Amino acid sequence: MSARLNARRAFYRLAQLLGGAVVGQALLSAANLAAGVLLLRYAHAEQYGGYVLVGSAVALLGALQAAFVGPPLVQRLAELPAAARRALAAGAWREQRRLILQVLLIGAPLLALAALATRASPGLAALSAAALLASAAALYRNFHRLLLQFHRRAWPILCGDMLYAAVLVLGILLSCRLPGAALMATLALGAAALLSGSYGARALRRDAAGDDASRGVLRQLAPLGLWSAGGAAIHWTFNQGYNYLVAALADVGTVGAIAGTRLALMPVNLLSTGIGSTLLPLTVDSLQRDGARRTLRRLALMAGLIALLALLYAGALWLLRDWLFDVVLRKSFAQRDTLLLLWMLAVVAAAVREPLIYLVVARQRLRALTLATGGAAIAAVGTVLLATPRYGAPGAVGGVLLGELCSLAAVLFLCWRECRPARVAPLPGMEMTT
Repeated sequence: MSARLNARRAFYRLAQLLGGAVVGQALLSAANLAAGVLLLRYAHAEQYGGYVLVGSAVALLGALQAAFVGPPLVQRLAELPAAARRALAAGAWREQRRLILQVLLIGAPLLALAALATRASPGLAALSAAALLASAAALYRNFHRLLLQFHRRAWPILCGDMLYAAVLVLGILLSCRLPGAALMATLALGAAALLSGSYGARALRRDAAGDDASRGVLRQLAPLGLWSAGGAAIHWTFNQGYNYLVAALADVGTVGAIAGTRLALMPVNLLSTGIGSTLLPLTVDSLQRDGARRTLRRLALMAGLIALLALLYAGALWLLRDWLFDVVLRKSFAQRDTLLLLWMLAVVAAAVREPLIYLVVARQRLRALTLATGGAAIAAVGTVLLATPRYGAPGAVGGVLLGELCSLAAVLFLCWRECRPARVAPLPGMEMTT
């Protein structure tokens, strides 16, 4: 009877966490979609393109932080008693805070020197400085959100997401009515992250360890974190970094056109990544309790559900595409339908991959995952470089699609390998294996 009650409580906690994640990601999706729509509709395409480039840089730093800290930290936290967990989390945050301050202190002079050396316009220099501040605020928010997810604090996560969405949309509304929309939108992005992160830090106050914080945490996480961060950086090169290639090969206006068609599919992308971010601690627990095969079945079910929702949304979007671009966005892009179809395929592939990748991450096969992602990135970036000058924007998006398909194929292979009879041993420790 006790086992059944514990299982029921575990199911309710899981449902609460995933439900909160879905609602929170719906809010974040709506906020980011509204921000993009407002900028695209009321600002110049180049201003929107500038904001997209800033968002790509912020996304890179967030991905590096999540990859370096997330998997090894969650793994260690799951193995420790409560007091040791608090000490480890507090030590990780103390070192993260120090690192963020160092990024600001080093990054600001470097930006100033680069602006002087390249004779950049005052507007570009100001946008770069605002992007640096927004990046620091995003790192602050992301770390506290990661700890809230580990502690399964669904309500504080949801409240923090609501605060972030409200501040972002309000700031974007104001920025659309001011000159330099990209700069003001970037400042709004930073303010939203800072306020949401402060709320998360306050919600975690009872879990603080004070003077008992562990030391040298990031150095302890480095053996696995470096591989994970390397994989995240490589994946960013074709998932977000193509924006900079397109800006160099074409212009910022083309970046705006590509991002404008992708914008319509942002809810699916954010939903899959948002749900996926809650799956790491759950996957670690499932592996320890049930093994790799049953865990993969659960993750595959989640991937199938997300893929189904993505296909339904893409179908509805295709039917309403004329109304969306002509009435809502008031923008007309060359080869719009081709771009939209390519983005639909890429988003669905990413939605299927996102839950499955956590089996590989939780099993700590980060070296193999990084190498596989590197192969996908080479194929994607090579395609972007060759196809963009010839085919324009569709060539760039085709490169992203190829990268996503290669990445999905690699993750499927790694998941299959983990579930072979010789590889279904209990979850390993912190050692690196392939």
